[in-house]
Amino acid sequence: ENWLVVFANDAHLPEDFELKVWGEHAMAGTPGAEVIPELGAQPNEIQLPKRFYSCFHETGLDALLRQHGVKEVVLTGQHTHICLRHTSADAFYQGYDILVPQDAVDAFTEEDHEGGLKYLREIYKADTPYTKEVLDL
Repeated sequence: ENWLVVFANDAHLPEDFELKVWGEHAMAGTPGAEVIPELGAQPNEIQLPKRFYSCFHETGLDALLRQHGVKEVVLTGQHTHICLRHTSADAFYQGYDILVPQDAVDAFTEEDHEGGLKYLREIYKADTPYTKEVLDL
C-alpha cells in the first residue's frame, strides 16, 4: 500500500508537564520511548518523538503530512480518551479527516475506551470502523 506510516511515541524529558500527572514514563533514550518490536517498524517508516498528549504538538507532524499530501489520518495506539482525543482535536483543527480503527486503540478501562470513541465520533466526526474495514479500503 501507499501509506505514510508515522510512529509518534512518547519520549519525555524530565521537565515535561505530563510527568506531574502520570509520573516518569517513556523517557527519551530509554526502551520505553521506542516502538515496540511487535509493531515491526520498517526503515522507511517515520519515528516521531512526542512530549505531549497530541502527536501534533511541537512535533512537526502537520508539516510532514502536508508535504506528503495527506488529507486523512488513521490514528492508532493508546489511550483512546487521552492521546487519541488530543491528537484528534489537533487533526480536526488542521482540517484532516479522522479515522480511528476502534480495535487498534485502547484505554485503561473499557468505559474510558468507549467514552473516548464516542467523543471522537461526536465532536470530530471521526470514523471508527474496525481494522479489517480500514485494510480493505
